[in-house]
Amino acid sequence: MVSDMDSILRHLVPKSSSVGRYSVLIFILLCSGNVITVLHHLAMTMYGAPSPHRCALPPGVNPNTSIPGGEDGQCSVYKNYSRSQYNETEACPMGWTYNKSSAQETTIVIDFDLVCDKEFLKNLSTTIYFCGVMIGGLIFGALSDRFGRKPSLLTALFAQAVVGVGVAFANSYLLFTLLRFCLGILMQGVQTCSFVMISELFPTERRASAGTIFEVFWGLGVIWLALLSYLLENWRHIQLAIAAPTVLTLLYIWVLPESLRWLITNHKYTQAEEVTRKIARYNRVPLPDDPLGRKSNAFLIISTSPSDENVVKDGGSSEANVTREELEILQGGDRESSSDGQVRKYTMLDMFRTPRLRERSLLFCYIWFVSACGYYGLSLNLTTLSGNKYFNLFLGGLCELPAYISAIFIVRRFGRSRPLSLYLLIGGITCIIAGVIPSHTSSGTDIRWLSRSLAVLGRFSMAGCFSILFLYTSEVFPTVIRNVSVGTCSFWTRMGGVLAPQVLTLGKVTFTQLPFIIFGCLSLVGAFVSLRLPETKDCSLPDTIEEAENMKPKMRQPVSNQIYLQSEGKLAPVMEKVHIPTCESISKDLSTTGISSMKEAYSCDV
Repeated sequence: MVSDMDSILRHLVPKSSSVGRYSVLIFILLCSGNVITVLHHLAMTMYGAPSPHRCALPPGVNPNTSIPGGEDGQCSVYKNYSRSQYNETEACPMGWTYNKSSAQETTIVIDFDLVCDKEFLKNLSTTIYFCGVMIGGLIFGALSDRFGRKPSLLTALFAQAVVGVGVAFANSYLLFTLLRFCLGILMQGVQTCSFVMISELFPTERRASAGTIFEVFWGLGVIWLALLSYLLENWRHIQLAIAAPTVLTLLYIWVLPESLRWLITNHKYTQAEEVTRKIARYNRVPLPDDPLGRKSNAFLIISTSPSDENVVKDGGSSEANVTREELEILQGGDRESSSDGQVRKYTMLDMFRTPRLRERSLLFCYIWFVSACGYYGLSLNLTTLSGNKYFNLFLGGLCELPAYISAIFIVRRFGRSRPLSLYLLIGGITCIIAGVIPSHTSSGTDIRWLSRSLAVLGRFSMAGCFSILFLYTSEVFPTVIRNVSVGTCSFWTRMGGVLAPQVLTLGKVTFTQLPFIIFGCLSLVGAFVSLRLPETKDCSLPDTIEEAENMKPKMRQPVSNQIYLQSEGKLAPVMEKVHIPTCESISKDLSTTGISSMKEAYSCDV
């Protein structure tokens, strides 16, 4: 087994700096994936923005006599324009005329006539997109755990650039929706792989800050989408501006390294050493001949007296005789193996095999779901509020930045569990209040601004939840299933994204405040169940299922700071596995230990 991962990562940073410049470069490149993701996720707030319209009429026809009384002419007109009395109506036979804010403005609502009896198709397209995102979380979570973070991320990035450009040229609603579905699959791959690589790029003390800064880029992406939409107005031009520049991610092939933690966990030590040396070279940090510390580590395992024929001498030295099984552990780590000796491959099912991981998996899935319902429900509803749609979107992104930035300090000071619960509690209460207060007072004063303000506060809270959730989930689950776990939880996030537009549609046919009440109640339940999760503040990332299962609310303490090894024959029996990063030979009288054959001891720091 190699040295502790946090120690390796710290050794790759110059002593004069808290973070190496190469790590900063990789971090920025990975964060750009979050900007790309939010641009596609929330693009429908602009593409599908409501547009004032009425039935198109022949030249010279007076709208006052051709539109049925009591109607605004949005969906029907008289069949006979010259006789308005006792005349039958029909659905706009000549299509619709749209009241654009400018000549170049166009949306999918205008291009594909998604109004009247086709209005539901707009929200349906969003739902189908998030179905793709939901599937993408499962697919790329499993792919990146099995084949590596880098190839999975690069595949998703390259493919989304091609599909994204194709969306801009879609000439029908069906093609638009199909391409967006494929885009959803790929964008979830980009986001999941990017965040997991960031969580594995930094040591424990830097992980919280890195994870929350990653979410800051999400808020910046929302602001950038608002600015792009305001400047370009045409949805096809906006889509091209989003997708075309991502072709530059081809450069990631030569710049982006594979996750060091994934390489080591999967026994790819040669590649891991190459990555280590590359990072050290860019950071100008000297490395020893054994950068991973494999040769200097010692491990003890649960052992009975091994037979003499199984004893293997390490390099001919009489000072380090070990059994063949123990030598394999020293060289290959503690990754679980299958019965035929092959390295075990992990799947989503491993999230539910052990009691504690099973409970945590279910809780995380629910919390991700309710956070997504609240966030996407409030976000997709922003452009329907009174006021300029571009400003509303800009304001929504702006209010997220304080949530993400404050989370950097909150999680470092108070941990993960309690702040997550508090964010959900605030979000739930504000949404419910926004749903029950009337739009006007008894005296007729318009107080709809209060509901809008509470909705913005609710979105602030949901943004804070997401900022913690990405970090929290990656810390609770072990390396062997980390990406598939984040992907599975993201599946339920996207289920929230799938249902949120339909809840908004339900609000249109019942009463407009119902979605706020639904989102609020779900969040309140999440606030209480989140307290069941273990605190991971200051804890090292677990690598194995066993480590994750035994995770405690507080940092685990070392088992021992001194062990004794036989210099001849076999290892002395011990009761449990102990990891010793560094050892040195010392002289000691062991006559009182009961191990008469020992002549030498090794003092080791755990």
